[in-house]
Amino acid sequence: MRVFGEHNWLQYTAGEVTEMRGHLLKYPVEIDRTEKVKLLHAYGRTVRSVTHFLVKYQNVKIYFVSHDVVKMKDDIKDYLTSMGVYWEESDDLLEVASKCGVVYQTHIQREKFEERVDLYKESRGKYIVDLSVLNTMQKHAVVMHPLPRLD
Repeated sequence: MRVFGEHNWLQYTAGEVTEMRGHLLKYPVEIDRTEKVKLLHAYGRTVRSVTHFLVKYQNVKIYFVSHDVVKMKDDIKDYLTSMGVYWEESDDLLEVASKCGVVYQTHIQREKFEERVDLYKESRGKYIVDLSVLNTMQKHAVVMHPLPRLD
């Protein structure tokens, strides 16, 4: 399974678009010696995958909106820069939503905050696409969300 997932991931992130056979991709987990499975905190799988997809297009601008604790890791930002893709970070959803044609929202994962429950509580609910955000967005803009919505 891991071999298939790795092969598909390399095909998915390659510069040339080709047909993928199946949907299995490598998953960012670690299994320790006691067979405990845990997520690797350096990965927000859906957003990271979307960035690899978007570099295949011209004139793309990517805005990452998040709390500092869960901001996009440097490897993705470095990759985008190396591919000539403009990116910017912000913690202001209203400001960024007004600039975008697509808002791709994921939920804030509690486990990414580790022991900092206070920061999780501060962030939870801060980045919800509600009526005020929708009214700020451009008329043609769309909202995408991988679900489930937890807030």
